[in-house]
Amino acid sequence: MAMLIIVQVQQQWFNYTEKVDRMIEEAFRLNVKWSLQELSRAISGDGKSGPNPLFKVQVILENDKVHFVSLLVLL
Repeated sequence: MAMLIIVQVQQQWFNYTEKVDRMIEEAFRLNVKWSLQELSRAISGDGKSGPNPLFKVQVILENDKVHFVSLLVLL
């Protein structure tokens, strides 16, 4: 009898963790999808307005050398 209860409890925990895993997986998938849509909207514009720059990089040509100047704070 005690063994049957242990097996039932283990099965309930297994079912619960499987359900939680599916919920977390779905939430993660939706979050990634939403983030990519927001990034796409930022890059391409939303149809009402044009695209906005995501960051600014200053490029300087000096003595046949290219210097990239970008401050992480400004990105």
